[in-house]
Amino acid sequence: MGVLDMLKGYKDINIFLSNQKNLGNDLLALRRISEIWNSQKPLDVGESGTLYRYLKFASWKLKLDKKFIKRGTLLHRKICNNSKIIYWKLKKLLTLDGGTSQWASASVLLGNTEKIKNPPYFLQITLEALKHWEEKRKKGKKWEAKYDDILLKQAIYFINILRSKNSAFTPTNPDDYCFARAFRIVSRKYGEKRWPMIKHHESNRLEEMELALLQAEKNKVISSKDHRVVQAIAMLYKTEGKKVKFKYPKSVNKSWPQFWNFLRPISSFTLLNRHTQRLENPRASCRSRDNCLQSNCRPSKKDIGHKGRPPDFYQSFPRKKCTVHCLHIFFSTPLGSLLYALSNTPKRPHS
Repeated sequence: MGVLDMLKGYKDINIFLSNQKNLGNDLLALRRISEIWNSQKPLDVGESGTLYRYLKFASWKLKLDKKFIKRGTLLHRKICNNSKIIYWKLKKLLTLDGGTSQWASASVLLGNTEKIKNPPYFLQITLEALKHWEEKRKKGKKWEAKYDDILLKQAIYFINILRSKNSAFTPTNPDDYCFARAFRIVSRKYGEKRWPMIKHHESNRLEEMELALLQAEKNKVISSKDHRVVQAIAMLYKTEGKKVKFKYPKSVNKSWPQFWNFLRPISSFTLLNRHTQRLENPRASCRSRDNCLQSNCRPSKKDIGHKGRPPDFYQSFPRKKCTVHCLHIFFSTPLGSLLYALSNTPKRPHS
């Protein structure tokens, strides 16, 4: 949506991003660029390969001669620099840079109306976003933001594992690979066959995940700078109740700046499983709240994460008797899990 707004002269993306807190680095880059798009200043895309490809394509297509500043892992990624690709068909664009769909998505945003069967996941997302944007604009309305479905799905699966609930996770796109590999849902061979383009992301994720898993197993510091790898390993080892150290913990800011806050109240989920066995029947559990107030079972302020606790809805519960116990009951429900995940996953424009 942000790229479409910039290209079509709308300011809604500027307003939306200015009103958001805790933006990821990629969205911070989009905010910076949306403010200076119509100037001759260089465009600082940070580490965002998506933003770089979209705007590079636009610069070629519209003959804008924009200059770009790349940072971090993006400096070392092999990215096409052939301006003639603006004339290519979608299928040919999908062969670039290891098979990423970003060049094809850029072409669609710049007016390519070509139809292809079974478009890749992210190209389909772009097509849906474009349709949504056009329908809203025809009605004189602005587009609607959506939660990051990829991170949300991973967060809900992670929470269900903590609750010792049977849960299924089906990877549907390249950004699911690291998470699915960490939780042994897919093999490296499967990832390489289905998503060969992940070799060309912030890292070669096929190799990076194997290295990170080995480092974690040997209690070594995780050396990866890839945000998806760091997030996947951190969630895996939280579910196992083990500690793991990261050399670049801030790498998660690229896509999920609230990630470490999301993990912080993890001990409350641990206490949930340890002390509460009848959570499937909340009323029955509440009858035993006196037991939860015993000194040997009462969670401390540290346990429930009073400092920096992510869920704002802590405040909606009575703070007198057994607040922690009631919170455990709430977060053990599907609604509680969903609200907790939503409160800690980014809300963002489609494109």
